[in-house]
Amino acid sequence: PTITSVTPSSAFASNVIGITVTVNGSGFGADSVIKLAYPGVSSLPTTFVSSSQLTTQILPGPPYNLSTPGTYQMQVLSGSVLSNAVPFTIAPPPSITSISPASPVAGTWPFTLTINGSGFVPGGFIEIMSPSSGWDGAYTFVNSGQLVFNYNPPDINAFQGPPPFTETIQLIQVGPGQAYSNKLNFTLSITSITSISPTTGAVGGPLTLTVNGTGFVPGERVYLDNSPTPNTTTYISPTQLTAVLPELLSPHNASITVAPPLGIFSSNTVTLIVSQPAVSVLAPSSGPAGGSTFTLTVSGTGFVPDYSCTYAICGSTVYWNGQPLTTTYLSGTQVSAIVPASKIGSAGTASVAVRQGAFGASNTLTFTINGQIPTISSLSPNSATAGGAAFALTVSGSGFLTGSTVQWNGSALSTNYVSGTQLTASVPASQIASQGTASITVVNPGVAPSNAVTFTINGQIPTISSLSPN
Repeated sequence: PTITSVTPSSAFASNVIGITVTVNGSGFGADSVIKLAYPGVSSLPTTFVSSSQLTTQILPGPPYNLSTPGTYQMQVLSGSVLSNAVPFTIAPPPSITSISPASPVAGTWPFTLTINGSGFVPGGFIEIMSPSSGWDGAYTFVNSGQLVFNYNPPDINAFQGPPPFTETIQLIQVGPGQAYSNKLNFTLSITSITSISPTTGAVGGPLTLTVNGTGFVPGERVYLDNSPTPNTTTYISPTQLTAVLPELLSPHNASITVAPPLGIFSSNTVTLIVSQPAVSVLAPSSGPAGGSTFTLTVSGTGFVPDYSCTYAICGSTVYWNGQPLTTTYLSGTQVSAIVPASKIGSAGTASVAVRQGAFGASNTLTFTINGQIPTISSLSPNSATAGGAAFALTVSGSGFLTGSTVQWNGSALSTNYVSGTQLTASVPASQIASQGTASITVVNPGVAPSNAVTFTINGQIPTISSLSPN
């Protein structure tokens, strides 16, 4: 007998499903037996098909499991005559040595696993096994030492509990004979936060937050109080992310986590302390009543710049007795505001606070408006004749306010504010009915009266109109 070909000409060692081998040639008879020079196997079960073809089955299990890789000679024995020998190869089963990445982050799939090893051939699939799930998928053949596999589990609900998860990967190669590789574990890890900067934030916002940790991958998002910050997380490196947090709506201990794009398997939680702004120093802290417009500098903590929001006023704004002032952000610890002269027209105090957007205000500080003691330099006229008519008195000096009052011997006259250096007052005729003097002063609200200036009431010069008898 003569062998011309054997199909297939090889099989995996310890194949798991068995294979049928067809031997083609000539001179075969019903008594022909296929022989294989494999230790412990003298002949294989043979089926006569025709004088030019025989078949045999290499079944799993002894004695035909053929577990030792190598090349062995196959022949056909017809009666007492042996055919020529042809090689038949027992290939070693595939072996996985490593997987990359070895610890991908749970929830970031789909991602590509690179599988390194030996004995790989095209065709076959990867089986993934874990305590709670199992699934498989076809791989892409690169070469006999490398495969790539798209890891994308069909059911994320099959994962029980929080990561990390231990997954077992096994390669199943199909034909000839189908063989299983060894099993290798890899871990689906979880992102971990080690620190954030800053650790505190002020009500209002927004706030740029730096998140440091391990296992970060592109596409992960920073969550504030379990809500994803919309489209604001930036991947810097496997150990750092940045995120622009939206408006911080209320003072509280906010939770910061990082989660993959699927929004599952979040990291550990760290705390961001959100507090109201606080004011500590006003400069200046006082000013004179009737003074000019000035700039007030407010120092404290938790101030934020102007930002886009849904409210009429956003960012840190200085409030004067509950009314907003035009405010300039200088830093997180300082703002300035323009105080109009109309706010300090009279002596008293003002309550100063900082508010951020539509949210609660800071503590308040008191600004003192000091009363100014006016000074009289002259009166016009400075005298009148007793018994004269009512007249207008012009008082010149300094430190006069809109609320200044001219007093005549301690009694207020009807006063008109002209400027900081001039007032006019109406003097009724009754005040100059008789000869004498009057003390003229000016009083500003809340402070002592000015210096006193004397107004002279001259006596009338008598006139003789007749004598009787003359």
